[in-house]
Parts: sequence; structure tokens; C-alpha cells
Amino acid sequence: MSMMKSTSLRPAGIVAFRSKAHLVRQVALEQGISYVEVPVPGEDNVIRFSFEPMDDATTRKLVIAIPREAYARRATFGGNQ
Repeated sequence: MSMMKSTSLRPAGIVAFRSKAHLVRQVALEQGISYVEVPVPGEDNVIRFSFEPMDDATTRKLVIAIPREAYARRATFGGNQ
């Protein structure tokens, strides 16, 4: 009898500088990851990206591939975004 490890999927969110948002879009496109992009109320210079639920390995790959200068805040994973 073989045991399969269940993979848990969690949403991820990134708040990026508007001027660097193209970097986030480019990485998501290259990796085939779906996202929703919305402005952050009261903050004209940032955009929030909410990504489809992903496993831990995919999340790490995404976060590492996005250039640091794109991040306006720390990325969030799982739970309420």
C-alpha cells in the first residue's frame, strides 16, 4: 500500500509598487500563474496582486523570481488576504 502526501494549496498576495508592477505581471505570465490585480485604497503608488491557490514549491518559485524592487510590502501566503 502506498501513501500519497496530500498537497495543500494556499492563496498568495503581493503588494507591489505601481512603477514595478510589470515585473510581477511578467513573472506570473512566464510561470503560468493566474492573478487578480487591484489598487490599494488610499495608496496611489501600489497595486495588490492576489494569486490563485498554489502549493509551497510554486509559491517559493514565484516569490524568488519576482525582483525585490517590485515589492512594496512583504508577501502574504494562506489565510485571508
